Amino acid sequence: PRRRSASHSFARERRRASFPMKFNLFLSACGAASYYFREQISHSTWITAGCFFLVGANVLVNEFFLGGSRKYYGKTHDCTGDVVLITGGNKGIGFETAKELAKFGAQIIIACRSERRASTAVRSIRSYSKNDNVSYEILDLESLKSVHDLVDRLTKKKIQIRYLINNAGVAIEKSTTIDGFNSQFQINHLSHFLLTNLLLKRNMITDNGRIISLSSLAHGVGGADIHLDDLNSTRSWKRLKMYGNTKLMNIVFTNELSRKLLRIGSKITANSVHPGAIDTDFSEHVVPNPWIRWLTRPIAILLTDPPVLGAQSTLFAALSPDLETKSGVYIDNCKVKRPVGKAQNIPKHYKLMEDFWEVSAKFVGQSNVI
Repeated sequence: PRRRSASHSFARERRRASFPMKFNLFLSACGAASYYFREQISHSTWITAGCFFLVGANVLVNEFFLGGSRKYYGKTHDCTGDVVLITGGNKGIGFETAKELAKFGAQIIIACRSERRASTAVRSIRSYSKNDNVSYEILDLESLKSVHDLVDRLTKKKIQIRYLINNAGVAIEKSTTIDGFNSQFQINHLSHFLLTNLLLKRNMITDNGRIISLSSLAHGVGGADIHLDDLNSTRSWKRLKMYGNTKLMNIVFTNELSRKLLRIGSKITANSVHPGAIDTDFSEHVVPNPWIRWLTRPIAILLTDPPVLGAQSTLFAALSPDLETKSGVYIDNCKVKRPVGKAQNIPKHYKLMEDFWEVSAKFVGQSNVI
C-alpha cells in the first residue's frame, strides 16, 4: 500500500505540542504582572495568578534548562516485511507507535486484553496508515497462561518478529493477579520477561531484531529500588513507589538481556526507553478520584505532551541506524542517555542483574531461559 509522508502530520502535531509552551509564556507574564499590581487586585485573584505563574514557570524551566519539549524522530523508513509485536498497542503511546510503524509498511500485531478496544484500534491504524496488514492478539498480562497462549498462537502462524515492543504498563492500586503476584509487578515486568524469553527460546525474533522495553523516569525517583527478597512487595506497599520499582526492573532486565544476547553472539539488541511526561490515561491510575482528576485536567494538559510525542523515542529505538549495534542503553528524548538514581550503576552490578534474572525466571517457572 502507498504510504503517505510523515511531514504533514508531524508538523501538525508539532504545532499542537508547542501550544502549552506558548500558553505558559502567557500565564507567566500574567502571573508576573499580577505580582507587580498585587496591591490593586484582590487577594484571591493574586493567588490564582500566582498559581498560573508557577505552572508557567515550571514549563519554561523545563524548556530552557532541562532539555525542552519532546523531539520528533522525524525520519521515514521502509519497514515492508518487518513484523512488530507491541503490547498495549490499542491506546496511548503504544497506539501512536503502532500507527507510525504501520505507516512505514510494517506488519503490526497489537497485543492487549480487550477485544473490543483492540478491534477499534486496528481499524483506526489501518485507516491512518493505509496499511491493511494490522491485526491484534488477545493478551492478558495478569495471566502467565495468557502469555504462553499468545506465543503458542504466534508459533503456529510462524511469525518472525523484527521489533518486540514491551509497551504496556500500569500504576494501579494494590491488587493480586490470578497467578498470585502483585498486579503492577506482573504487568510491568514479569509477563514481559516471560513473553520475551519464550519468543527468544522459540527463535521467533529475527537475527537483526530489536527488543524495546518502556521504562520511565520514575525508575530514579521516590526511592525506587530492587529488593530481591521482596520483588512482589509483600512486606510493604506504596503504589507510586512500586511503579518506580517496576520501571527500574525494566532497565535491569534490559541490561541483563543485552549481556546474555551478547554472550551467545546474537545480533539482537535490547534497549529501554523513557517516553516522557505524556498525556495518557495514566492519570486515572495516579489520581483515581474522577472529580479531582477533572479539576486538575487543565494543569495536566499544560504539563504533558500528546501521546504521539511519547512514541518518538520508541520509534528512535526501533528504527535509528545509529542503534543497529548498540544494546543495553537507555533512551530519552531520541537520545542515548544515562539513567538516573540507582540505575546509573546497574551495568556494573553483574551479580544483582544475574540474581534478578534468576528470581524472575523462577517466578514464571522457566528454568531453561536464555
